[in-house]
Amino acid sequence: MESFLGKWKTESGQGFDEFLKDRGVGFALRTAVKTTTTESTFGKESDGSWSLTQENYIAGKLFKTKKIVWKDGVEFSTQAMDDSQVKMTFKFADGCLVTTEKTSSGVESRITRRVEGDKLIVEGMWLARTTSSRSF
Repeated sequence: MESFLGKWKTESGQGFDEFLKDRGVGFALRTAVKTTTTESTFGKESDGSWSLTQENYIAGKLFKTKKIVWKDGVEFSTQAMDDSQVKMTFKFADGCLVTTEKTSSGVESRITRRVEGDKLIVEGMWLARTTSSRSF
């Protein structure tokens, strides 16, 4: 899935506040997220695993960086961007990168990323009812 490699910067989005709200993210963090710009960098590690580094900027200043390294289809434990403990699986399928995230209470969300031309499209679903999309 070489088309994902490189750096992608947030250009637009919709429904993300409701997505975060349904996920239990508090008002203050949701408000901060609305003012952030995210740069997502996909890489290929020397051992064949993949990586996603997300850098979040507020008013042009780096606020938070998170790097996740994974092997395709293998579940692992990590912290989400809001520092909650989750289990994640990244899987390449049909030209998309599908991320499944499970909270400690077993609630699951799914994020699907795909490249369309020179854009990275990210669509998320939480509790099978709230959806959001972002374009990079």
